[in-house]
Amino acid sequence: MVACDIFDSDTDAGFPATEGTLDVAFDLESSGTGSDRVGNIDLAGSTGILTLDGVGHQAVAYQDHDWSSETGYHLYDLISIADDGSNLAVSYLYCSGSSLEHVYTESFLHPLDAEGASGSCDAVAAPFEAEVALPALTVLPDPIDLGITIDGADVSLAGSTGSVTLEGVDREWLPFASVDCSDCPGGPWYEIHGLAVGPDDACFTIGYLFPEDPTYVQFAYSICLPSLDRPDDISLNASWEGEFNNAGSARRVSPPHRPLPPGR
Repeated sequence: MVACDIFDSDTDAGFPATEGTLDVAFDLESSGTGSDRVGNIDLAGSTGILTLDGVGHQAVAYQDHDWSSETGYHLYDLISIADDGSNLAVSYLYCSGSSLEHVYTESFLHPLDAEGASGSCDAVAAPFEAEVALPALTVLPDPIDLGITIDGADVSLAGSTGSVTLEGVDREWLPFASVDCSDCPGGPWYEIHGLAVGPDDACFTIGYLFPEDPTYVQFAYSICLPSLDRPDDISLNASWEGEFNNAGSARRVSPPHRPLPPGR
């Protein structure tokens, strides 16, 4: 998998660096290491660094999922940009109490996969303003074909590219990872992880498909850079069909499956 240049290296085009504050529901401090891709994690005030396949990233934890009553885990979602702007990654920390035990990672260059981790997670659950500083993003993902066709007024997908309207902005939708939750607790559902690219920013978003009702697509857990906007979770009317081929994901049985989509 490769990332695609979105600008001529002799120009200043591209998505600029992110600087600002992000309202989150927690103040997370975490340090540790993974057992495969993730070499180092060091977060304080819900921001910090991680290393993915030897490349340094600047990161912010923007979303959490309290899954402790069902599985014993509290999850934290991180979005990060490589120091040189050559990659965007999303990582999912699985914390059990104050212990970091697993981490999922995905990026423009890496299919979604999981690994064991060791370290600490300490968080205060309260409104918090994270001070965010991320490098400029200089690439787009090489989108993947998931075998799904979507047809709707505000969302479409054919082959590896599509479109979606978020917060009134028409965007190109580029899938780069996926999750097959056909047998997850509370399922079935499928997840399409992608970048929704507008004229001035790019939003990581998750599109959820529900096989028992193929008449809509739910979008949730979105975050846009460099604006740091958080588009509201929405359900868009659309018909979809096809055989989900789970491209972009090297699924494993452990750690536990992903948490339920919003509202499930």
